[in-house]
Amino acid sequence: MIEMHFFKKAKEIAILSPNRRDELPIPPILNLFYYISDWMQTAPVICDDMQKESRSVYAIFRDFAFVVEDFWQMYGTAIAALSARWHIDVFGTALSAQETVWMTVEQRKNRSLVMQRTVSGNPAETLQSMCLRVECDTSDQAEQLRTILQAADWKKGIVAVAWKYEDFLNEHAAACLEQNSCFCYAAVREDFSTEDCLNALCFTQKVELWLSFLKDAFPYVEFEWLYQEILSDTLDNWTEWELALYTAMKRLGYIAQVAEHGFELYDRVGKRCDFNFDSREYAQRAFLKMLFPVNL
Repeated sequence: MIEMHFFKKAKEIAILSPNRRDELPIPPILNLFYYISDWMQTAPVICDDMQKESRSVYAIFRDFAFVVEDFWQMYGTAIAALSARWHIDVFGTALSAQETVWMTVEQRKNRSLVMQRTVSGNPAETLQSMCLRVECDTSDQAEQLRTILQAADWKKGIVAVAWKYEDFLNEHAAACLEQNSCFCYAAVREDFSTEDCLNALCFTQKVELWLSFLKDAFPYVEFEWLYQEILSDTLDNWTEWELALYTAMKRLGYIAQVAEHGFELYDRVGKRCDFNFDSREYAQRAFLKMLFPVNL
């Protein structure tokens, strides 16, 4: 985006320097996205059609107007501190002139300054929408950050991704849940619940979870969470969970024969599958409860 225009210096904004003794600890980068999302009441759109070797991650916050000074007063110190690890640019559209505004933090001796640049050279006080660009050290790091941002549930501040992202999450999230789980969970807050973790799963992940049970009989802890939510009548998005189970069964070639007082399930080679509601495995209990929500 920077290469598309010739920007002129418009104004400087002084912000609190992060090296002040009275400054609070700076949160990880995921926290920055969470708190901006909460402030704007909109989830960021993560742009993923970049070149494979790109080290940049772009996040767009749509349909929101904000005062420039207010934004930097709230998030300037955090962005200045994060800039020691990540280079962060902020873009927006000036409401008055409909021109692109580019802002970045610069260090001058012991001071942190926001340098605002515009195409016209005129300062902008209010912006519409916002784009954050995070420059990573490597393209692999950018791919990890992009994937995690796309997977985040910004309402709850929860991320559920594959375990290969565990090291990244341990470094860049406030809390990481380490259990016998199918997915790796992390949060920007420490008061998250297992219900939040379940709600963070997308449809594809729900299908993958059911596949892990039907194909490999893995007793992941998510099934215990799921069963407890079903038992307490607090499960959100029941229909999605049921559709995910149906999708997994169809993908594996399972055939179900359902009658009013009976149920039989056969795998793709015609072998009958036996499940027992008295089983100690929560996966079996959750599976049967999905099929017989009223009878069991």
